[in-house]
Amino acid sequence: MILIFQLVLLLLLLLLLLLLGCLLCDDHRRSDPVSTKRAVCVLVFFVASRLVNVIIFLLLLLLANGVLASGVTVSDVCKTTYEEIKKDKKHRYVIFYIRDEKQIDVEVIGDRNAEYDSFLDDIQKGGPGECRYGLFDFEYMHQCQGTSESSKKQKLFLMSWCPDTAKVKKKMLYSSSFDALKKSLVGVQKYIQATDLSEASREAVEEKLRATDRQ
Repeated sequence: MILIFQLVLLLLLLLLLLLLGCLLCDDHRRSDPVSTKRAVCVLVFFVASRLVNVIIFLLLLLLANGVLASGVTVSDVCKTTYEEIKKDKKHRYVIFYIRDEKQIDVEVIGDRNAEYDSFLDDIQKGGPGECRYGLFDFEYMHQCQGTSESSKKQKLFLMSWCPDTAKVKKKMLYSSSFDALKKSLVGVQKYIQATDLSEASREAVEEKLRATDRQ
């Protein structure tokens, strides 16, 4: 975040320099069209304008990579717990929250035998004004097209829970930090954004996961 503030401050200073350069160049153009001072002004104006373009490009690049999103980082505990679910199958789900508006951390871990209703209860534990993220190892039966045989499917989904009743500031924080969590948890098969229980229900989630199945 310090880098961002420095770039923005430098951009503002360069824009001010460009403005002053325009004014000086105009004055010298009127008084002496071929003066050395005017040539220096033109050179300064040219360099400053190129630097402005570079800084704008860097800011856009940082934005594209999520650095300007919120500045929220992902704790190592989140990554470790994720691997315990993905590879070791030790837990059924995990609920994440943003601690002190600075870092995404683990709030609740559901044991392997936990039901989906427990996941829904835990993701709402903060109350109607709070947002959360939830990762769930979802299982369902899939029947291949043209056959009578069924097989068990297992897919990881990551949910952003931002209820309509949450404060705007909370929604903005969790929405802008979601990409940071997604990039840290490699291998998630589906990302879901839910604003109410109908969108977070087992039926709604299963429908979204089934839509990704190959027939």
